[in-house]
Amino acid sequence: MYRSWLHRFVPAVGPASGSSPVSVPRHALQLNGAYLLRVGLLALALVGLLALYFGALILSVAATVVVVTRAMSGPIQLDDLVLGSLTALLLLPLALVLLKGLFHRQKVDRSEFIELSAESEPELFAFLIDLCQRAGAPLPHRVYACPQVNAGVFFDASLLNLIFPVRKNLLIGLGLINTLNRTELEAVLAHELGHFSQRSMRLTHYVYVVAEILRQLVEERDPIDQALARWQTRWHRGLGLPLLLNTITTLVRSIARRALAALERLDASVSRQMELHADRVAVRLTGSDALVHALKRADWADRCYAQTCYDLEQASREGLRTDDFFVHHEALMGSMRERLGDATLGQPPALPDDPDHFEWVFDPEDAGERADLFDSHPPHHVREAHARYHYVRTDFDERSAWTLFDDPQSLRHALTRGINAVEFGDAAPTHHAPELQTYLDGEHAEVLLNPREKVVFGHRYVEFGELDEVFDAANAEDSDDEAITAWLHDLIGPTLDQAAERLAAQLPQLTAQPVAAHGNARPLRSSAGARACPPGVDCGRDPQAEQRWFAQLDADLMHAHLVIAARQGDDALDELQTRYRFHDHLQRLARWMRKHSPSLARVTHLVADAELDDDAIQWIFETLVGTHTTFHQALYEGPRIPALHGFEDEDSLGERLLDTPLVDASPLMRGELNHRWLNRYTAQWQEASERLDHLRRKSLGAMLAHQRELVERWEARQP
Repeated sequence: MYRSWLHRFVPAVGPASGSSPVSVPRHALQLNGAYLLRVGLLALALVGLLALYFGALILSVAATVVVVTRAMSGPIQLDDLVLGSLTALLLLPLALVLLKGLFHRQKVDRSEFIELSAESEPELFAFLIDLCQRAGAPLPHRVYACPQVNAGVFFDASLLNLIFPVRKNLLIGLGLINTLNRTELEAVLAHELGHFSQRSMRLTHYVYVVAEILRQLVEERDPIDQALARWQTRWHRGLGLPLLLNTITTLVRSIARRALAALERLDASVSRQMELHADRVAVRLTGSDALVHALKRADWADRCYAQTCYDLEQASREGLRTDDFFVHHEALMGSMRERLGDATLGQPPALPDDPDHFEWVFDPEDAGERADLFDSHPPHHVREAHARYHYVRTDFDERSAWTLFDDPQSLRHALTRGINAVEFGDAAPTHHAPELQTYLDGEHAEVLLNPREKVVFGHRYVEFGELDEVFDAANAEDSDDEAITAWLHDLIGPTLDQAAERLAAQLPQLTAQPVAAHGNARPLRSSAGARACPPGVDCGRDPQAEQRWFAQLDADLMHAHLVIAARQGDDALDELQTRYRFHDHLQRLARWMRKHSPSLARVTHLVADAELDDDAIQWIFETLVGTHTTFHQALYEGPRIPALHGFEDEDSLGERLLDTPLVDASPLMRGELNHRWLNRYTAQWQEASERLDHLRRKSLGAMLAHQRELVERWEARQP
């Protein structure tokens, strides 16, 4: 049968030795014309980019050689001057830029990896060898463990690897091991080894190498780039040459950026089909259910992994470091199910008694299942449909994947030490994980909101208004207890439900706004006029009216809770007022810092320039003195700190947000400014900004929890 040259690059899944739980029909592995066309376009684009790259490089180097040869061989003519000028100003800089890419080596960061060996993990390697033989795949060059919820193939690459082959390594994330059973892990690794056995890896390897070189040209900055940036601001000192060199570099990067975008778009299209073929390897070796169940568990484990990293980062700032990251990861997966009231989260459904039937796991209507043009993997529901197209039930080995490791505890501790060193810096004593988990459970009680509270309060600021007026209005309330109870039940019941529905419809817009611009609490506003309305979102609502509606909701909730607190005694009222004042102070500080951060960045940029006029110097001092004065007042003269988990009688907010007292402004008052002072001030600003975000979350959660306690005590005293 005739086979085109394209078939040299398309996925090939040959028969595996040994038994297989399912025999994939021949037509299930056939490739359609649309896919072959995409492979052809990708191959042509790759050839075109390489021809352009090496053509420009050869032309530039050849012209340079010709100019040098003529200059050394005899008298210089007019045409020699023209060619020499063109080469010196255009072709030689172009050659330097392109040569950087040729010898650049993209090396994978292994700082959090641990290499595994057959001597240390005999059962795991026996498992891998058997799996490679059954998949018809070569053994990986090396096997590494990492902490993430991930598994994959990686290699170091440079443009020279278009000629010389790379050695592929297998990466196994212990975050996956922490949630999968042995059969599910077998399916995941069979999928990765399926990529080893695909002939399409030849093409994707070439694409990866070229894409990394283009990405390096576009994104990375080396000492040459930094020198050009400095010289460009002083172009008159170099007769304009640095400006010209920078212009050429910018032009090359612009071309590389467009080429990279086009290449990635084509590659993503091909990659999605290759993922489905790798899935078929997993299905052939483990049945139709194992991979689907692994995807379900991995999604939940990945969500909890991010929160675990955040939890341990905050604990490290209190001097608390764990000796086993994975204890906290596993505990969070369980506690989040309880907190969200859904024991099935991250758990695939049980298989029906009838071996010919199954229950679908992924819903195509879920927001996370929407496909994107640049996704390298198909949505999970598509992968599930392909895996179950020729359904054969999986016979699960329910033993934990940890049972494949000879000494899992030592491996967990070793990887945790790597995480502590890389993520948290200086060495510090570690704490026994179960003991530290008790501390984290207390933090979760404040930081993690229930689903409704997260929607209503987690993406916006609480509108407190003028608190003194709010307190006075609550003190003047003369409604009887029965009326207050009925109003309160309406507020925390139907009204909050309505608020959750209104905000849930706008969350795609709110969460699409950059966190860097607004912090984790984003202002409640509609961007319907700036971008297309997302599916299922009511973009016709007036943002000002929405703002007023939620401000009134906040006012009503505060009023009702203040009234029932006052009727429970002075201590209850004082604590609630303290929490309101403190959280309002944190929100005001966060807004103020967000507003003035660009000015501080501008100051840092201007001070780096040695040539400043008097107006610029005056603006710098006014900005620094003004921000420092307000910042100091907010840190050390703010309201009383309420009771919060992990706090131990701090006198001021500054003690929580800064490791050392705020740098003294005396040099500024004397008209002195140096880089050391400015660097220390900006570092403390950044430190406070990061810690303030977490403290706002703690304060909000503790405030809402206290309100719930007030309601419970209020209802307990009602007849």
